[in-house]
Amino acid sequence: MVSLNSQRRAELQDACARTKSKCQKICVAFGSVISIALALLACVGAGAMPPPRPTHIFYDLIIGAHSELLVAHTDGVFRSVSESGLWQRTLPNSGRFVDAGPEGIYLLSGDEFGNIFHSRDVGATWTRTGTVAGLQNIVAHNGVLHGCANRDIRSSRDGGKTWTSLATVTNEVRGCMQMRFGPDTIYAGAQLESLFANRIGSDRWTPISGTVKSKGIPADVFVRDLYVDVEGTLYASTLGLIARPQFDNRNEASVYRSRDRGATWRRFGMTSKYTEHEVVGMRGPTVYLECIDVKSHQADVCSWSDQAPMRTLGYQHSPSTIGSVTDSRLIPGADGRLYTVDMYGVHRWENGLKIWRPLENDGIPDPYTGLVR
Repeated sequence: MVSLNSQRRAELQDACARTKSKCQKICVAFGSVISIALALLACVGAGAMPPPRPTHIFYDLIIGAHSELLVAHTDGVFRSVSESGLWQRTLPNSGRFVDAGPEGIYLLSGDEFGNIFHSRDVGATWTRTGTVAGLQNIVAHNGVLHGCANRDIRSSRDGGKTWTSLATVTNEVRGCMQMRFGPDTIYAGAQLESLFANRIGSDRWTPISGTVKSKGIPADVFVRDLYVDVEGTLYASTLGLIARPQFDNRNEASVYRSRDRGATWRRFGMTSKYTEHEVVGMRGPTVYLECIDVKSHQADVCSWSDQAPMRTLGYQHSPSTIGSVTDSRLIPGADGRLYTVDMYGVHRWENGLKIWRPLENDGIPDPYTGLVR
């Protein structure tokens, strides 16, 4: 009897041991499956789910002659006299800045019928001077504001209190979709070969019937933005539809340059790695571009001038998570530093840095909660 019980106990212990081993294997296998599933979920989530979009965001940036920083934000205009100092709100309104040079800074507040505010002390104090009056593309030239409504170009010498007609855009332009001022000329148009020029103070518009000299690139590219340097050289950031095999069509971002007021245009800025470009800022003879590597989808900031070859100034941030530099504004500072502002904050670059450094946001509401730290 004792022998039978011992044998039975041994069988039961063996059965329990086998069951425990099987349970352990099942648990390990199940745990592995769960781990793999979670890992896959994380990978899919990382690629498919963008970060939450903030509601308290930055809109614009301007730099003073003594490196004062001024940002337009959802919650107003904030000013800092030091990159590590506290930001102070100097105006509850927000909008877009217009740099009028020695005449100060204007803020176009609200929508196309909003107010215009003027500051002569780099945003420390503000005065309401007028209204936007339904105008678009408002810029400053020699202290005078210029803007357009459909085909009518108007100017204001009193900060937007009164507006007078300056010129009428020709019918072929169908409204001033793009408008820039050269040293003595207004340029308007939507396509590279249908830009028109108007000498300031004249009602006559001259078509710029130039030619695009670039193999394989269509001539009727659309102008996204137009820059004019101090010497009158034109830089046009364009989009052109490029036909690919198997119906793979896409828009290609290119830059064209004209040294003869638009008579001829040539492709500008191409390198072996960076095949697409867009002008994002200028300072003197130097042009700053977003240089795009189409294969890796990486966007770098590049600089170029006739006196220096194109060079990369560093990778700002990941286009897949925040957006490329074209989603922000690039502002050159007087001391050689470069600044960009996107909806998340202000970033700075200077010689010796390989990446753009984000500045502190003390005093500015948190992008997601709106709380001020």
